[in-house]
Amino acid sequence: MKLIAKFILSCFLMGGCSLFPEPGEAPKRHTLPVVTDFVSPKVKPSVLGVASPLVHTPLDTTRIMLRPNSGQIDYFADVEWAGRFDHLLQDALIYSLQNIKLHQTVTRVSDGLTFGSLLQINIRRFEIELTPEGVFSCVDLWAEHIAWPKRDVIATQAFRRCDFISKKLVVLDAINGLKASYLKTVKDLVIWLQA
Repeated sequence: MKLIAKFILSCFLMGGCSLFPEPGEAPKRHTLPVVTDFVSPKVKPSVLGVASPLVHTPLDTTRIMLRPNSGQIDYFADVEWAGRFDHLLQDALIYSLQNIKLHQTVTRVSDGLTFGSLLQINIRRFEIELTPEGVFSCVDLWAEHIAWPKRDVIATQAFRRCDFISKKLVVLDAINGLKASYLKTVKDLVIWLQA
């Protein structure tokens, strides 16, 4: 018995083996891209407040959603968003709208600035969908542009897209496809806000 204990201890001290299992690799974290290649032809001399997005319950997490079939929700095990999805989306949207220069200032509602209009987003789908035809990235959000402080609705619009990514699921390609669908949706949202 002493011989076995000495052997295990010597292996541990020499670094030849470990008494404790190696921890698994941390999940790879992803952020949402920001629109940089699109500039508004006319800057509105007002402040646009972007409210914290309303998120469908399965998306209220850091995990990236996968829909293996129409009645099932799952999440990727080894990848995740770099933060809570609603905060990540709000930040990416604000930075995109600042880069586009559609309004003089774009800010969070909670920043304390007086804003002339409010953008409220409701996210219904933001997922990778697996179908017999292949892998799709699906983004579905509803936007409401509200005059502030009167709270009169200026306009509402649904933005839906499901873009084909590939025949087989490759995780990194699927996530990059989801990011590309998001960028296309933001550009559609900006065109709608310009009207």
